Amino acid sequence: MRGAALAAIGAAAVAALCLGSPAQAQSRQALWTVVRACALAQATFGVALPCRSIETAAGVSVAVVDPPLPQAHTLVVPTDRVIGVEAEPLAGAAGANYAALAWRTALGASSGRWDGAGMVVNSARVRSQDQLHVHVDCLSPRGRGVVARLLPAAQTRWRRIGRDWFLATDASAGGFNPFALIRQIPGEPAPATVNVAVLGVMTQAGAPGYLVLANTGRQSYENLLQTSCGAPSVAKTSGAVLTR
Repeated sequence: MRGAALAAIGAAAVAALCLGSPAQAQSRQALWTVVRACALAQATFGVALPCRSIETAAGVSVAVVDPPLPQAHTLVVPTDRVIGVEAEPLAGAAGANYAALAWRTALGASSGRWDGAGMVVNSARVRSQDQLHVHVDCLSPRGRGVVARLLPAAQTRWRRIGRDWFLATDASAGGFNPFALIRQIPGEPAPATVNVAVLGVMTQAGAPGYLVLANTGRQSYENLLQTSCGAPSVAKTSGAVLTR
């Protein structure tokens, strides 16, 4: 009975995640259905299937979801209802805690290499699901090229290049919160309109830090990530362009 029930929960959640039918494709709640199923399986059976795991820290929990699709990034998703990047609680401690759990998963994807990891969150008009989900993975050659191009010019306050904003911050102070940072962009664009990427970097002093990118267009930063971590590729700076 335990195995059959677990299998049924898993099958229903995977069906929702695959978004195979037109009705499923139109549902912006499918990911939330998956996460609830994973949380139920974890609470009932101690196994978070079909998610990889449920992770908890500082009073928040996330499901780590590996979508059953090729070349899809790992997702880190709150187990509480959080609609997306625009959710107001993300501006406070909850946002920092979710970001910390997502970054920990990103580091796992990059085998612990800080400057090989990244995470991306899409705006309300770019995303397909209305439950906060952080894409985490290794940096792609394009992502590495963007770091090489922008990090020397980055400051601790937002600067603009084309349609993109960028800044750099070190990781030593703790409490890093990209959801709060995007609310400090000059002109204060509505948070729901912001796409954001966080790329791991090493400072000139050899300390870990973050390069944070943001835009308010329809251009996701997902192409700055890749699903496999090979040897670092040499990317021409001129080819590592952001949206214009």
